[in-house]
Amino acid sequence: MKNLIPQFILAAVLAGFSSTPSAHATLLAYEGFTGYTAGQQLAGKAVGSSAYGVSGTVGGIGQSNDYYASSNGLTFGSMPVSAGSALYTDNSGVAAGLTYNYSGASVTGTVYTSFLLNISSGITTASSSGLRINTSQNASGSTAFFQSYGDTSSSTVPGNAYGLNASQVNSSSPATTAGSLSLNTTYLVVGIFTNTGTSLSAGNAGIGTTYVLTLDQYIYFNAHGGITTSALAGATVGASGNNTVYSAVSSSVTSGAYTLQTGGGIQFAIGNAQVSQTVYFDEMRVGTSLSDVVPVPEPSSVALVLGGLSLLVLRRASAGRRTFR
Repeated sequence: MKNLIPQFILAAVLAGFSSTPSAHATLLAYEGFTGYTAGQQLAGKAVGSSAYGVSGTVGGIGQSNDYYASSNGLTFGSMPVSAGSALYTDNSGVAAGLTYNYSGASVTGTVYTSFLLNISSGITTASSSGLRINTSQNASGSTAFFQSYGDTSSSTVPGNAYGLNASQVNSSSPATTAGSLSLNTTYLVVGIFTNTGTSLSAGNAGIGTTYVLTLDQYIYFNAHGGITTSALAGATVGASGNNTVYSAVSSSVTSGAYTLQTGGGIQFAIGNAQVSQTVYFDEMRVGTSLSDVVPVPEPSSVALVLGGLSLLVLRRASAGRRTFR
C-alpha cells in the first residue's frame, strides 16, 4: 500500500519556496502589492504594506482608473514573492500609467530593475507593457528614461530606452532579438542601465539592456551558477532550451546625464493595444545589483526545504522497514 506524504510536511517544504522578500542593503525600491483591498482602484491609495523605497500615495497617468488590486499574486518558481498583484484592464486598451514617488537615495553607477509580467489578453502591434524611471512621479512619457518593456508596439520584444522618451522606446538600437510573448504566461523582465548619474560621452556611454526570461530559463540559470550579468550576456537568445534568454535588446546614449534620484518617479506604463486588454504585473524591484532584482530563496528557506525532504525520506524508509517485518 502506498505511503501518503503527510500534508504538514509537504506544507513546510512548499513554504520554503514562498517566503516574502527580505530587506537588502542595496534594494532601492520594491512593490509587491500587498496591503491593498482586492478589487479596489490603486490610484490614490497609500502605498502598500510591502512597498519599500516609495512613499505617499499611488499615482496615475492617463486612464489610471484601469489599475486594480488583485489577490492573484504572480509567482515565478522559487523566486520570493509577496501576495497580491496589480491588474490593468480596459475594454479599449487605452494607455495608462501607475506611478510611485521614489523616496530613496540618488544613484550613481548601474541601476537594475525587474518585474513580473503576465498578459491575459490584448497583445497587438500597438500594445506595450513596461517599467520606466522618470523625473517625477506623474511626469509624462516625454521625460521618461531607464525604460524596460516586456511588450512593445514594434516587432521587437522586448524594448529598452536609455535617455529616450516613451515614443522612441521601440527604436532602441541595436536590437538583438525579435519575438512575441505568449498569453497567460508569466515572464521575468530585467532592465540594466549603466553609468547613471554621470556625464555620458562616446567613451563613457550609457548602455541599457532588457532581458525577458521564461520560468524554465530562470530555473536553468539558477541551477548553473545563478543569474549573473555575464551569464545573461553570454546566453543564446531563444524561446527555449538550455542557456538561453527569451529576448534581449539594448540601447545606448552618449550625451547628457540621467539618474534615479530622490523625488523621481517609478512608473508602470501599459496600454495602447486598441483592443480589450488585461495585464497582470507584480514584484517591481529596483536595485544596484542584479541579485537585488532577481532574488533567490533565503538560505533559511533552502534549509527548510532540504530538511523537509530529508524527513520525507526517513519516514518512507521507516515505513518500508515496518512493512517487511
